[in-house]
Amino acid sequence: MAEIRPAGGVDFSGTLVRLHIGLENVDDLIADLDAGFQRIA
Repeated sequence: MAEIRPAGGVDFSGTLVRLHIGLENVDDLIADLDAGFQRIA
């Protein structure tokens, strides 16, 4: 996974998930998100 960096200038509590989504197949995006969430769960 990419380096985890704090968001600057944002006042929030909890976890922030930042998504960068391009022109990809919807099924590929869902599979990638599922795999990522499983890694951090």
